[in-house]
Amino acid sequence: MYGRGRSLKQFCDISIKCIFCFLNNNMLYSISYDLQNATSEYQDLYDGIKAFGTWWHQTESVWMVKTEKSAKEIREYLTQFIKEGDKLFVIEVKKHWAGIGFSDSEYEWLKKNIE
Repeated sequence: MYGRGRSLKQFCDISIKCIFCFLNNNMLYSISYDLQNATSEYQDLYDGIKAFGTWWHQTESVWMVKTEKSAKEIREYLTQFIKEGDKLFVIEVKKHWAGIGFSDSEYEWLKKNIE
């Protein structure tokens, strides 16, 4: 028996899932900004955000991205696309969240992408 009366197969199945979770450590981040210039001047910023892979442009100045990068790495990468006086904030999104006014598909996107 392998821990709490589990068989070798059950133990291996659980171990494989744990290893997969460790290797697949993509986290969901919220990126928000306050831009001083016209939004049309920031296409490079928007493309830079999309480059992280899985993304959602949640509201006018908030994006969600799922990536293995840290908040600091995201900020450092995106800094090249903002201008003096702009503000940029990156924070990891955890399972405790609340919202109002979004569509069912938007809520489903969040549920699917929050680990």
